[in-house]
Amino acid sequence: MAVNLFNPSFYKAVNQDLQNLTDQQAFQHFINFGVNENRLFSPIVDLDWYRQANPGLAQAGLTSNRQLFEHLSNFGVAEGRQFSFNFNPTFYRNSNADLAAAGLNNEQLFEHFRNFGINEGRPAAVTFSPNFYLATNQDLQQAGFNFEDGLEHFRLSGLAEGRASSPNFNARFYLSSNPDLEQAFGFDFREAFEHFLLLGNQEGRIASPGGPIPPPILPPQPPATEDPGNTPATAFDLGTISDTRTLNEAIGNADVTDYYRFNLNIPTNLSVVLNGLTQDADLEVFFDSNSNGVLESTERIGISEEEGTLQDEVTGFFTQGNYFVQVFQGVPGAETAYNLNLISSPATGDLGGNTPGDALILGNLTGNRTIDESVGDSDPQDYFSFVLDNTRNVNLLLTNLSDDAELFLYEDMNNNGAIEDGELVTQSVESGTTPELISRSLDAGSYFVLVDRAFAGVNANYTLSLSA
Repeated sequence: MAVNLFNPSFYKAVNQDLQNLTDQQAFQHFINFGVNENRLFSPIVDLDWYRQANPGLAQAGLTSNRQLFEHLSNFGVAEGRQFSFNFNPTFYRNSNADLAAAGLNNEQLFEHFRNFGINEGRPAAVTFSPNFYLATNQDLQQAGFNFEDGLEHFRLSGLAEGRASSPNFNARFYLSSNPDLEQAFGFDFREAFEHFLLLGNQEGRIASPGGPIPPPILPPQPPATEDPGNTPATAFDLGTISDTRTLNEAIGNADVTDYYRFNLNIPTNLSVVLNGLTQDADLEVFFDSNSNGVLESTERIGISEEEGTLQDEVTGFFTQGNYFVQVFQGVPGAETAYNLNLISSPATGDLGGNTPGDALILGNLTGNRTIDESVGDSDPQDYFSFVLDNTRNVNLLLTNLSDDAELFLYEDMNNNGAIEDGELVTQSVESGTTPELISRSLDAGSYFVLVDRAFAGVNANYTLSLSA
């Protein structure tokens, strides 16, 4: 599948002339002009390095940035090709035992790092560790940088400055310890990175004061669980999920469906992944909004029905509460073993996205969802997205306001992930700390919720409640 490599927020931030574009306009500008102008579009992806590290692409006639971008999106990430100094899927998998145990493919590892791993400070490449980068560069800590800020700093200036970026690699040390390279490259630290990744690492050259750090030993595959129940009432209880769980089971004609239940006691970023299939199986996730242990059609928050043995996945932001997972035959008669992986991390910090493209994904809106957040001078807008699979009465309520904030509802009519003219459904703009309420019947479709400051200078804590 094609991987989304484009980061609209980063693209607009580093290209001052494009700051007023919408996310969709920014992407169109990038595709039509920016990519071949060699404009930066991601703190992770480096097309110049992709070209350098994969000379066979030029031999195949892929020479323009546009061609390289499309190849990387459609094939290169999945194939595990080098395209970044701060992310490598093989290193990321081997350095994070929970991801290895979950069986994530290269594309999913990229998505995991971008959505979760960077904010968790996970090591992601032999030449870059976000935690190490901030810990070693005290000026960045003093400036209040978080891990994502550190990643962007490394991409924009830290690499060229030769800053220490990993316990395995120090560009300045690498050049000074290898006189032949210092003579060849001088103080071109990018050349040092490229040489180490292409040749030096394989040659066993010492690249950091402490020498190379061996990769971690991966844990053995977890044992199979007892057979899950065939109904919600007999679902296998996983208890409270706060890390990564991997379960090995099977379904077939004698056991056509398996149910699992679990609890989240804090807001959580969660991926439910079904893989290791030999025949077609599918996946559903339910939010038991009234905690009655009975699954209702309105409580399904996600379904994945990929064909054949393709991996199924439901990923997003999950509020605290009780949940069910159902694994079932994709076609009648399917007999297959499977791995069910639940990969979780606490949802902390700034939850609401700053643009529609970065909106916090709530999935299919069912039951009651509650999110505590804030908007202010440094974070003026929060975006959330949800979908409805049929017509529902939807209530949006903004309460516990410490200052004046407003509430807007948009429908993404053309499903392009952007807000355009004519897509505003309604709004609530009460004055001061009066609660904001939107209540109306909505058709099946995709929607955005925007919480915005009433005016500049407002810094408002709030509680957003959504129900359907």
